[in-house]
Amino acid sequence: MLAGCLCIAALSSCASPPDGASAPTTAPSPLETLVNLAAERLGSAEDAAASKWGTETRIDDPAREQQVLDNVRVLAGQHELSPELAEQIFFDQIQATESIQYTRFSEWVLDPTAAPVERPDLTGVRSTIDRLTEAMVLELSANQPVLLSDGCGDARDRAVRSVARSHQLDALYERALERATKSYCVDAATP
Repeated sequence: MLAGCLCIAALSSCASPPDGASAPTTAPSPLETLVNLAAERLGSAEDAAASKWGTETRIDDPAREQQVLDNVRVLAGQHELSPELAEQIFFDQIQATESIQYTRFSEWVLDPTAAPVERPDLTGVRSTIDRLTEAMVLELSANQPVLLSDGCGDARDRAVRSVARSHQLDALYERALERATKSYCVDAATP
């Protein structure tokens, strides 16, 4: 009986970590701040869509998009970041944001009672977008070693999962965040 008790005690000590120790966890991704900013920027899609709903303003605005991309190229150059990479990343971000807006418009057409009754000021929305864009360019510049590394894809995927959980993103926003971040890793970037 003593041998049985000793065996049970030995097994139970193996099953749980010693006092003060914890189970191993995945380290936070170095890209988490960047992906968090991308998610915040995607959040502007709701107000942008609401400001355009029921007006003549189109969801896609090629002149505004070009202005954003031109500004991104300038900012990238000021922060020793490849302007081409920065432009591709923000092209993806814009595409993801527009996709959310198109989805909202489709939902509102199908259910007019769900459509917004107030229109946020588009100028204010764009000001928020511009602020987040600048912060993202700084994060991209600071994370260049990660973006150029073999481990970039894993770091990006961990950051996307973590940010999706912390923001409690629905399926639409998760897909949009994946689209917005797809060119973060230099190997994944397509011209």
